[in-house]
Amino acid sequence: MNQDKEVVLLTGASGSMGHETFLRLWEQREKYDLVLLLRPSKKNKKQFRSYEKSAGIAQFPGSGVARGNGLKIVWGDALDRENLEEACTGIDWCLHTMALISPAADRDPEMTWKVNTEVTRNLVDIVESTDPDGIRMVYIGSVAQYGDRLPPVHVGRTGDPLIPSRYDMYAISKIAAERAVMESRIKHRVSLRQTFIMIPDLFSLMDPIMFHQPLWSMMENITARDAGRMLAACLEIPGDSGFWGGYFNISGGPGCRITYLEFMDRIYRLLGINYQRVMERNWFALKNFHMQFYEDTGSLNDYLHHWEGGQVMDDYIAEVWKKLSWYMKLAAWYSRHLPPFRWIVELA
Repeated sequence: MNQDKEVVLLTGASGSMGHETFLRLWEQREKYDLVLLLRPSKKNKKQFRSYEKSAGIAQFPGSGVARGNGLKIVWGDALDRENLEEACTGIDWCLHTMALISPAADRDPEMTWKVNTEVTRNLVDIVESTDPDGIRMVYIGSVAQYGDRLPPVHVGRTGDPLIPSRYDMYAISKIAAERAVMESRIKHRVSLRQTFIMIPDLFSLMDPIMFHQPLWSMMENITARDAGRMLAACLEIPGDSGFWGGYFNISGGPGCRITYLEFMDRIYRLLGINYQRVMERNWFALKNFHMQFYEDTGSLNDYLHHWEGGQVMDDYIAEVWKKLSWYMKLAAWYSRHLPPFRWIVELA
């Protein structure tokens, strides 16, 4: 690593927000050296192969530490404290996005607690015992911490009580992890509570959890691209800023507000399908989820300016269309222009 550059540890670099952040930091290698902590899965190895090659790193199978030209990857399990200690060696920043999220978190609550809470506590302990005054830590929390916020209590702010939905171990684990960070001795620490991240490959998220969300949930989302831009912008915040020690809600701004019903309607209309013909209203839960509009996300934008040049719902819908496979685009064209074809699709 170059001693003239700051060293940034980014956890969760294979996730939607984490990877977008990595791409922004990768473009700024003249300013930052990067440290990643990644599971040595086939998917992750393939995803980062080109970056290792660009850094002059010869890829190897399995666990281990890879170094080269401003990039260090600790290939290993975050539950192993030794891997965390290796990842934290010599860092100036810890951007902690890694988490086991729903629906996987709902299926394995014990692992959810280990990954989300215990790993964060270990990270905090390592930073505290290394350089609590020098290392800056940005923790990514979740809108799920607020719990069920249907109308008429659908507008929230960071000072609201944290009342996770019943049986939501993900939310509970994130609350406990956030507390570990914010009650620590780390001088420069902040918690950013993430909303739903709209990824372009939306149909990769197809899961029964889509019916857990009430139709009248109020969503103030953010795109994956803007989430990455936002987190990377934290590295520009000076040490004497009022940003540090604060709690902030993340969203893409008023242009990303939508109800869940409207969100589904726009996606299905993109495909040329009437959502009312392919699902029943009673398939959806009536409560016990999360999501809300925000009263205070502008305060985070005042620091990070991620709304400037940001994406709104129309931009996101265009990204979803661009990401669709050719045969889905073809089917969508037929559905929009040939009613008999649409009726067959809706009956399938």
